[in-house]
Amino acid sequence: MQNNGTGLAADLQITAETPITDDPNISIEKRTPLEVRLQETRPELIGALKTLKEKIGEESFNKFVEPLNNVTRSGGMLLLVAEDLRQKSLLERDYIPQIKEAFEVQVVRIVV
Repeated sequence: MQNNGTGLAADLQITAETPITDDPNISIEKRTPLEVRLQETRPELIGALKTLKEKIGEESFNKFVEPLNNVTRSGGMLLLVAEDLRQKSLLERDYIPQIKEAFEVQVVRIVV
């Protein structure tokens, strides 16, 4: 692991070759884009995700939605799992109406 000098965990450069443990069953994988992950796990959400991208624009989508760790819909509620409090706050402040409309839900809950 390499630290870029700030001491923050986000500054650590981890590669596939970086050993994180002696356990051979644990490895590091490159993060898969949200759309690819949802296509594999929740394909019914892909249409809504594309609608959201159209509503907020590709740049905002890539900056604020793509980094989400998970998206789940149950009835009229959508659960988003954000990377951090900053992402959660920005989504809540700027995009809740568009998210509700795109996913056709009444409630959006964002957790970290």
